[in-house]
Amino acid sequence: MNKSSLFTTGEFAKVCNTTKDTLFHYDDVGVLTPEVTHENGYRYYTLKQIYLFNLIRTLKDCGASLQEIKHFMSIDSPSEIKDFIGERKLALKEQIATLNQALGFLEQTDRSTDYLSEDKSYYYETPRIVEREEKYLISTAAAKDIRLNSHQTAEILRDHFSYCDSTLKINKFPVGRIIKKNTLFSGELFHSYVFSITPVKYDDERAMVKPAGRYVHLFHHGNYDTIGYSYQKILDFISKNHLSIIGDAYELEANNFMMEKDRQNQIIGIMILVN
Repeated sequence: MNKSSLFTTGEFAKVCNTTKDTLFHYDDVGVLTPEVTHENGYRYYTLKQIYLFNLIRTLKDCGASLQEIKHFMSIDSPSEIKDFIGERKLALKEQIATLNQALGFLEQTDRSTDYLSEDKSYYYETPRIVEREEKYLISTAAAKDIRLNSHQTAEILRDHFSYCDSTLKINKFPVGRIIKKNTLFSGELFHSYVFSITPVKYDDERAMVKPAGRYVHLFHHGNYDTIGYSYQKILDFISKNHLSIIGDAYELEANNFMMEKDRQNQIIGIMILVN
């Protein structure tokens, strides 16, 4: 083998953006041994081993241990290689899904911070008509026609969070609530569903669509116990402007506990589809 085609340990470490100590460790473990070792102890690597090093690095990033990687390097069967790579691909996809969930939560919190830094107090508790695009939702059914206590609500949220996290691998925040059209005039604001907004439409039994169209929109400002007054303002506005309710009511918090510790300053957006 021509010496000009070989890399010293230092040269190989530089090309691979790693350290000589890492290469020594990989040699000791047996996952990446220098192609050539001279009698004087000098070690030399080849160009093809750059690919092997990056494969090792990628497998480590996917959660494989050096012992697992060593086993992988000894596999001769194409089917076994494919199985091993398949497992690592799945692990990596799960990591990506987890990171995307975390990113989505941070982005949503960041948007809330931007939103609340603007002075929008001039239309708190003031109904207005807005046009909204279609939104895709993942929902979890709540108990119908009964008022839930805190423990019952927590159990429904636990189920919803688990489904978003484990089954769909999506960001669950912000979490909204749906009040069906036929209960809006009942005098009791029963939540039929809790939901999370998704960027794409899922082919899933819990998938729902919030229709595009005209909505009467109001920001409720205050404790949730007083939200009935805000609904009455919306209903009065709808009646005064000769509108008809043609869809459900959607509630979504515009702030959260990090933005506002005092629940008396809670801000909840309410939307009802009208024509």
